[in-house]
Order: sequence, then structure tokens, then C-alpha cells
Amino acid sequence: MNKQKESSTRSQNNKAPVKRKTHRRKSRSSRHKSPFFLFLTLLIAFAGISTAVFFIRPIDLFSRYIALTDTIEMVLTEKYNILQTNGFLANTGDDLNAKNFLHRLQERGYTRVNHHPKMAGTFNIEGNILYLYTHANQGLSSGKRYKFTLQKSILTSISSAADSTLLESLAFPPLNLTYFIDSVWEIRTPVSYDEIPEDLINAVIATEDQSFFSHYGVDVKGIIRATLSNLQAGRVVQGGSTITQQLVKVLSKNDERSLSRKLREAILALMVDYQYSKQEILTAYLNNVYLGHASPFELRGIAAASDYILGKDLKNLNLKECAIIAGLIRSPNSASPLRNHSFAAQRTQTVLNQMANMGDSLAAETQVKDKLIRIKHKSILHKMSWYFDQIAKEIKLRKLDTSDHTRHLTIQTPLDPWMQISATKVLKQQLNKLDPVSANKQKPLQGATVILDPYSGGVKALVGGRDYLKNSFNRAVDAQRPMGSLIKPFIYLTALGGIDAAGFITQADTVNDSPITVGQGKSKWKPHNYDKKYLGKITIRKALADSRNIPAVKIGQRIGVEKFLPVLRKTGITEIQQAYPSIFLGAVETSPLKIAGSYATIANGGNFTKPHLINKIFKDDTLIYFQQPAQALFSPATCYIMTDMLQNALNNGTGKRSRKYGFTHLGAGKTGTTNAGRDSWFAGYTNSLVTVTWVGKDNNSPTKLTGSSGALKIWSSTMQDILGQGRDKDFTTPTGIETAEINSATGQKASLFDTNVESMAFILGTAPTAIDNNEYIRQQFVAIKKTLHLENLKKTHKTLLKGGSENISDYTSWMSEQYEKTKNWLTQ
Repeated sequence: MNKQKESSTRSQNNKAPVKRKTHRRKSRSSRHKSPFFLFLTLLIAFAGISTAVFFIRPIDLFSRYIALTDTIEMVLTEKYNILQTNGFLANTGDDLNAKNFLHRLQERGYTRVNHHPKMAGTFNIEGNILYLYTHANQGLSSGKRYKFTLQKSILTSISSAADSTLLESLAFPPLNLTYFIDSVWEIRTPVSYDEIPEDLINAVIATEDQSFFSHYGVDVKGIIRATLSNLQAGRVVQGGSTITQQLVKVLSKNDERSLSRKLREAILALMVDYQYSKQEILTAYLNNVYLGHASPFELRGIAAASDYILGKDLKNLNLKECAIIAGLIRSPNSASPLRNHSFAAQRTQTVLNQMANMGDSLAAETQVKDKLIRIKHKSILHKMSWYFDQIAKEIKLRKLDTSDHTRHLTIQTPLDPWMQISATKVLKQQLNKLDPVSANKQKPLQGATVILDPYSGGVKALVGGRDYLKNSFNRAVDAQRPMGSLIKPFIYLTALGGIDAAGFITQADTVNDSPITVGQGKSKWKPHNYDKKYLGKITIRKALADSRNIPAVKIGQRIGVEKFLPVLRKTGITEIQQAYPSIFLGAVETSPLKIAGSYATIANGGNFTKPHLINKIFKDDTLIYFQQPAQALFSPATCYIMTDMLQNALNNGTGKRSRKYGFTHLGAGKTGTTNAGRDSWFAGYTNSLVTVTWVGKDNNSPTKLTGSSGALKIWSSTMQDILGQGRDKDFTTPTGIETAEINSATGQKASLFDTNVESMAFILGTAPTAIDNNEYIRQQFVAIKKTLHLENLKKTHKTLLKGGSENISDYTSWMSEQYEKTKNWLTQ
């Protein structure tokens, strides 16, 4: 029940409104200064300090006080360590629904209004037009009005409302994911004292420290009262710690149970109370108190709890909701409405009763049902556990000092929260379809997904398994699995023209798909194709599209293992133990993250950038870490040809099921399968994203899945979910490229009569010029002649049945004429 309704109820009952007793904004001068209690407090403090001399070293106490005040200053000035996402672009052609555009605006503090935006930070939707008034802190587009024109959910144009200038895209700033003191696992949203609802302050004071505004950091009366209550009950039923003492404990993060710790906290509380105002102490406390676990995250502070547990901004809480938050302080998990509806209701009523006992008339009139309605939280952080897990590891690896609270860190990541949410959701859904957990509890199917920006190497999303809370092993980063056929594009890429080496093949060249025996150490190795069949002479393009093993080994042998390995290592695949020919079929173990980096090298035109989860790190305003520039490995033209081949693999080869699985966009990619289906892979990309998916089992047992039947499903669904119905952008054609119409069976220039014709890309001057041999053309001509003859007979028969007079001689004379024209040419 909201305040407006409650006030109305009181008026209807002809009761005069009672002025509510509050505790807001009491200054230090208003505190109770009874000489007796001041003397008693000082006496207790002196006794405590005297006793503490035997337990606590003064130097240790002083150093703890300095560290404590450093942390309090960090909190009061809101100079927390910050974890940021990347900014994002709204591009013409984007599907704004798939991009979760409205959610992205709301996360950045934009408010939807029902009229033309007149204030910065607002937007309005009228029909197919979205009007936006940007925030003042949005870089070049700060404080300006824009018009977004939509066709259904597709962004067709962006224009300036001031002068109608058309834009291709509009940039939005990074989003602060969380503010943390020591660990990125802390969910915290800082608020100032003025932003804390009055009802919430009253609720906390009523339940935690009713003498807060009158004591000096240690409540002597409270200690005596708690001691008597505990002795009477025969157990601990009441605590004597003040809010100031609790603040000391919260920020010190010391759970030691000892007399020395209690004494130390009491002394530090007295010192803190002397240095800071009550408002400052309460602000620091309510921003940092532990209010439950949003596994694996910790909810720190009232704003984070309001957002995660109640799904509301702090400023919008009503009295009952303020009581819910205050009740969490004593029982952060058991009193959460997300966990225990009944106990949460009891605890909330207890808080309201305590507020009523302190004179709050509205609290006295508010009753809570036996069970609180389950509230669906709106926080998205719990979907990002895999990413946070790796960030936490990298902070530790880089030895970043998060304990130095005199300077704050800003960690900028390439994370896209909504891509992360999509990848997490799709992986779990598809794994459940492929292998329901209930049917295979002992050996569940696992998976991993990595999405990155091919040009920067920034990881936009990373999912390491089915469920982080059940098994936190991050397969996207830490699993070492054979890459199988995912290695083949790099074999052909090297042969097309690798690092500082001229190419010796084109994609139209042919290779004999026939049995081969290769020496491997002291033994002989006889590779075979997945289907145990051989196709004879086929083009390189078809060999890659259909993932034929023998052609890959034969081309690999021409390159040589020793020359190929440096190429692979420079694309980020460094876990190569021995230089055996079996490496040409993917006998090298690596992670999905590294494979994503290697495929990004092809997607971006030949530059290798190490995949990363941290873009930059600032300490205060000083840049202390940034990504190294990309390293050129292949020519843009060579990579474009490989992209052309991988497009064919996706559309016509082992990846063609992607269309059946719902992927509708322009893309390129390759399947991968290892022995007995132990690993199912797909690595693919569009103009703007590289995505790698893996499916397998942690114990390395067979899955009976191929790259096409397993990982490709996840890849297709993930990419479609992210791209929606957005418009595709073509892969950029670099200089030095020519295209030609090629007979896909022979690899030669297509003739007039060829039916199996493909357009293929070549390095300028390397496209085939020879037309098919005459015998082949003669066979094609005869086949076409027979087909046309049969079609004509059918047409004539239908005409005669209908009583028509169409004469077949028109068709046969045309055929004879064409034959006479080409007879001499055919017999040359």
C-alpha cells in the first residue's frame, strides 16, 4: 500500500493525521549530551583502552584507523573502484529490439516520457519515430536532440533534430557495471545521504541503533540492555553493537570472534564518531552493509538490494519496501523475499512494529501479509558470472592493488551485457535440448561460447558452461580441447599466401581426394575422410566447404609442418607440443577463446590482436594499462579469399544447416569435429562479430555430435538472437582482388554451357583463364540438347491434348541451328 492511499484511509476514518516522528538530518549539535552518560562513555572508553593495551598494539590500532578512514573517504567521495562496460553504437540497419536498445537507454539513466523530450536524458516514441535528448556527458553528442526513424524494429535513419543532418551511427558512453572496494563480485550502487528515503533511515535506526543520533559511537545503555536481555534469555538474543561499530566491522571485513576484536572495534568506533558526522557515518554504512548473496555476487548497500531484490530504484520505495530492506541487515539471506516469503514477511512486520514503537504512526497502521509476493528482480549482473570470474582472475594476475583506498581504479572492459545475456541464455537452452540434464546427471553435456570484436580483439561475451553456480570451470578460457577441422582454414590460408610467403594455390585449383600414407616419426599414418569415402579430383574450395581431410593433409604436406607451425602460433594457437603431420587434422589442443582470436585474424583482414577482457585500466586519471596494437600477419586480399571460401562452407558445405537452424545473415564459418564426436565446434563470423561455440563433455567421453549437429545449433541461435532482423553489411573487398565465374567441378573458367557455376575471388591476375576441355563441353551440350528435346516433347504433348497446334519443329530447328553454329568449334 502506498503512502497516498494510507493517508486517504486515515482521513476517511475521521482521524487527524499524526505527525510522524523521524530521525532525518539530526546534526551533531542535536545529540544528547547528558553529563552522566558522557562521563560513563569516557570511563568505558578509558577502561577499554587500558584493557586493550594488553591485547592490541597501539601501532596496529593506528594503522587500522588510517586504513579505515581511507576507505570511508573513498565511500563518501564515491571514489570506488569501477568496472565499466564498453560504450555501444546504434547503427542504421540495426534491429533495435534484438539490440535491447530501450534497456540500454534505461541502464544509462534515460527516462521515457509521453511528450517530445524537453530535458536531457529523456526519450519519447511516437509511431515509428523515437526522439532522444542525450545526456550532457555523452561526448560529441552531448545534450543534443536526435530523431530515430524505424521500420518495425529496424533503424532506418538517424538524424539531428536541429538541422536534419543524417548520421550512420550514434555513440553511447560506457556503463558502470558495479562500484567495488576490494572485489568485483560486490554489487553496489553508491547513493548520497540526500538520496536515501526518509522511511528507510527511520527503519534502520529503529531496528539497528535507536540511540544512533545521541551516542558517541559506543552505546553504553545498549550494551547494558543487551547484556541483561541475553542473561535473562540464557542465549544471545540482542546485540549491543552500534551502527558505527557495525560500519567498522563491515569496512574492516574481519569476522574474527575474539575479545581483542570487539575492543578494537569499540575504540575505532569512538574515533570514527569523533571525526565524522552522523550523516556521513550512516551514508558510509548504508552503502556498504552486506544485504545478501545474489550468487555468486554480494549485495552491498541499500541501492543494490533495492534494485536486485525489489526491482525498484531506491527513490521509488514505499514504507513497506523500506522495512523489507532494513530487515535484511540482521538476516540478509533468510529474510530475503527471493528466498523465504514467510520469514521475510515476519521480519518486515517486526521492523514496522519497532518503527511504530518509536512513534511512527504510518508504520503502526501498516500490516504485512503472511507471505510476501515473490518479486522478480531486474538486475542483469547474475547473468555475467563467467565474465566477472575471468575479470577477477585478470585483476589478480596483473597484481592490481584494490586495497589501496587512497586511489581508485577504473577498469574498462569490452563486455556487451546484452550479448552476454543472449549467449548465456542460448547456450543453456540448446544444451538442454541436445542433452537434458535429467537424462544424464553423471556426464552432462557442457559447452562454451566466445563472442568478440574482430577488429579490436575485445571479448564482448564469454560463457564457460551450462551453469556457473553448479560448475564454475570456465571452459571458454581454461578448457584445452583438440581443435579438429577448425585448423583447415589456416592450412589453405598459408598456401594461398602466408606470412612473408608467396601462395602456391588458388581456391579453384584441384587436389586429389584419394588415400595417402604419411610418415609420422618412426610410424606410418594413414588419414581418412570422415565418411571413409574419396571423391577424386576436387577444388580447394570444395575440399574446405565439405571439410575433406585428405586434401588438407596433402596441401599441409606441401607447406611442411615446420613452416606451418609458426603461422599457427602467430594467430594465438601456441599450445603445440610436437610437430607431427597429424596437426593438419587439428591434433592440437587449445581453448575457444584462442580459436576466436585466430579466426578474428581472418575476419579483420589479416591482423592478429590478442583476445582480451580488459581494454584499459586507470588509477585515478592515470592510464596504467592498455592493449597492445595489432600485428599484421596476412594480406587483406588473402584473408578476403578465405572469407569467400568460408562463406561457401557456411552456405553450401558442412555449415549449411545454419539456415535450417534459423540463421538468416551474411556470414562465414567452419565446423569442427574430433574423433568419436568428443568435440563439436563451430567458428564463424559476420562483418562485425566473431563467435566460437564448443560442445563436449568434461570427461572427454563421446557425444555422438558433429560440428554441424551440435555447436552449429548454438552458434546459429546465438548470432540470430543478437542480430535479429538487422541489415547485413558486406565483407569489405580490399584492393588486389578479382572475381571470376568458375566451373565448380573442374576449377576452370566456366563455359557458355556450364550449369554448376560459382563466382570465386582471386588475387588479381591469378583467376583461371582456360575454358573447360572440349570433351566436357561436348558432353554438356549433348545433355542440354536431350533435356530441351524432352521438355519440348512434353510441352507439345500438353498442347496437343488441349487441342492446340503448336509445332515442335520451332524448337528442333532452333536446336539444329545452334548445333551447326558450334559443330566446327566442338570438333577442334
